[in-house]
Amino acid sequence: MGTQKSLTRFFKILTPTPNSAPSPPKRLNSHPSPFPDKFSALQFSLIPPDPFTTLPCLLEIRPGAGGSEASLFVADLLRMYQAYCKRHFLNCTLLALDFETATKASSAAINEVILEISTPGA
Repeated sequence: MGTQKSLTRFFKILTPTPNSAPSPPKRLNSHPSPFPDKFSALQFSLIPPDPFTTLPCLLEIRPGAGGSEASLFVADLLRMYQAYCKRHFLNCTLLALDFETATKASSAAINEVILEISTPGA
């Protein structure tokens, strides 16, 4: 029973009372500060430009552990990225599509896919 009393007393200490925390003066909230605009301009000027902005994006997809399931997932990812590029008007080119022949003669697993997205800013 003593533990319950001490916990109750502890929670009373942690619970803020209306007089414990004064509210900030209203005049500080009513005037906008000019500093956020200047801060963002300064921050933007200090960040160096990205040297890779003009280069195309190379997307490499390889299957992980999982055998044929992983290679099916790679094929799904390839179709997904190609559809995304088409929907957002991004120029994409399939640079490499390597198949690894499986033990069965009728099936081939994807070993590696390289997709180039050549739209600037991609």
